[in-house]
Amino acid sequence: METDFGKNFQLRNQMEKSSESRMDNIAEGFGRGGNQEFHNFLSYSKESATELKSQLYGAYDKKLISKAQFENLSVKCDEVEK
Repeated sequence: METDFGKNFQLRNQMEKSSESRMDNIAEGFGRGGNQEFHNFLSYSKESATELKSQLYGAYDKKLISKAQFENLSVKCDEVEK
């Protein structure tokens, strides 16, 4: 999927960190061995998905991604969040 992030490295890096931290939080919570801690880290993972969606809105508002790209990625964020 082609985007127009150009030199907006900060937003791109924030989006990469948000998407990567989801998986890291799930793994860390699983590694803790307790149900309550695992649940907490699943919540952190959900927050990262919500953060990524917020960043998508920013990218769309700045016209760095098209409406179709925003809608496609937004749906994917919603699926991952569930």
